[in-house]
Amino acid sequence: MENMIRGHLVLIMAPMASGKGVLLSHITQHYPEVKRLVSCTTRAKRPGEVEGKDYFFISRDQFEQKTQAGEFLEWAEFSDNLYGTLKSQLLANLENGNVTINEIDLHGVRSILSLIPKEYCTVVYINAGDWETLKARALSRAPMSERELALRHIHYLEEMTYKDSADFIVDNDDLQLEEAKRKLSTIVESIISHTHT
Repeated sequence: MENMIRGHLVLIMAPMASGKGVLLSHITQHYPEVKRLVSCTTRAKRPGEVEGKDYFFISRDQFEQKTQAGEFLEWAEFSDNLYGTLKSQLLANLENGNVTINEIDLHGVRSILSLIPKEYCTVVYINAGDWETLKARALSRAPMSERELALRHIHYLEEMTYKDSADFIVDNDDLQLEEAKRKLSTIVESIISHTHT
């Protein structure tokens, strides 16, 4: 597989309400040559989300069929919903020499780094404040049950353990969005230039 890789994968790792969606949209709007992986999920579509752009929204049965068929590079269950990255999509992008960006959790980062040599992958952690700040931001967008909040808190604590292992940390609290966009853009520009030389 390594001999077939000509592209580069940028993994965006971030807790809920960290602004990762805004940052990913900024990159894909300003760098159209960067491909975005579209994950499969069993969760319900949220207002404004587009099938095939934000996620492939599939049933749990469909997801489990793909899992049994070995179609996922990695998959995880989070807050009672399944999320997975299709092998076919990622491998096609890397073989075609594309810089590809993907939002992913800690389990996914570890799975991908066990399959793709590190020189073809960059991990960026979006740091957007402590748990109380993120919880308040998330609840201002949509209500969540105590159970879902508890699951997300566990997820937050797990991901924080990887923060210092990331290749880059981009700070994105409420006053730093433009600076976060600039920093992430600089990282992506450098990867593009090195990938296409």
